[in-house]
Amino acid sequence: MIRLALRFDDPSATSDHALEAAIFNTLMRYGIPITVAAIPNRRQDGHYAALAGSDAKHLVQAQRAGIIEIALHGYSHSAGSRTCSGRPAPRNTTRRISAMLRP
Repeated sequence: MIRLALRFDDPSATSDHALEAAIFNTLMRYGIPITVAAIPNRRQDGHYAALAGSDAKHLVQAQRAGIIEIALHGYSHSAGSRTCSGRPAPRNTTRRISAMLRP
């Protein structure tokens, strides 16, 4: 038997949510679990776009259906994971993502 671990990287405030939802729906249809490495703050045009609940509905739906496991892929997907002010990323980022997943 061959076992595979699948990982989907980089869902963020600026990613293609429709494409991600289509991928998760296909995986759900076939019962294939996957780990999703989300980026809570994506740098775009010199600013950070935060992944909000409105951007993550498809992630929450797939997680509640048991098809995805959500992992943190750094604070902003940049080396050193620092905030826009240059300070280290806050430690509560994981808690903010977890709060989005609560029913």
